[in-house]
Amino acid sequence: MPDSADELGDVLRRFYGLYGIPNEGPPIGLNVSAVLQPDPAALASDVHVLVEAMGNEALQRQFRDCRAVLDDLATRLTSEELLRELVGVPLPTDFRV
Repeated sequence: MPDSADELGDVLRRFYGLYGIPNEGPPIGLNVSAVLQPDPAALASDVHVLVEAMGNEALQRQFRDCRAVLDDLATRLTSEELLRELVGVPLPTDFRV
């Protein structure tokens, strides 16, 4: 039995809470199921995929690791540190511009 009449919206909000960024995903109060009027069979399949992703500890760990790398890059892009590091990377001898 779904938590509410908006099963898809509820699942999407939980999914974006785990894998999204702040304020991403459908806002609270928006009935996604009513707006999209999904086919019941497709809805069950889509909800299943999202629930499986939310329950996969290895996927969550990989996501956190990737997010940490991207956050580090974004932070370093605000300074000259990354540029200095990239300038020091040797190019392959067959590299052409």
